[in-house]
Amino acid sequence: MAFLEIHEDGYIELHDELPRVIEATLLGLLRGFWSKSRIYGEDGTVWRTAPAPEAVPRPSLVLRIQANTVYNPTRRVPVICERAGEYGLTDLKVRIARCVARDEDIPTQFMEASEINDQLGRAETFRGRTDEANARGRRGRPTSGWI
Repeated sequence: MAFLEIHEDGYIELHDELPRVIEATLLGLLRGFWSKSRIYGEDGTVWRTAPAPEAVPRPSLVLRIQANTVYNPTRRVPVICERAGEYGLTDLKVRIARCVARDEDIPTQFMEASEINDQLGRAETFRGRTDEANARGRRGRPTSGWI
């Protein structure tokens, strides 16, 4: 089953399954990146993730200064996925459209916003869009727009 991860900062990623491990920076861990992200399953379920408690360092002033200035390593972090509810296709389209509107050159790096919005408007199923993205070779990587 396919899953679409949407971060409120405009990051969209397609997964083959719910992630068990993610790449995260120290700063992202300290800022609680997971609270700004949701994962949408093709079966209509919404999931939220959180890093395993042992993966999050105890915040300290020194650690925050380091992560914001000179030392912000990326690490593999085990995550726990928890079902948060259900969604409709319209809700998913709205969330993706927000990413396109915010455009920090993440969703529109491969396609123009107008093209993404046109495809989004024509989308009738979750699977149709994810199959197209997979054919373009974007599985497991940030996607352009609504995929």
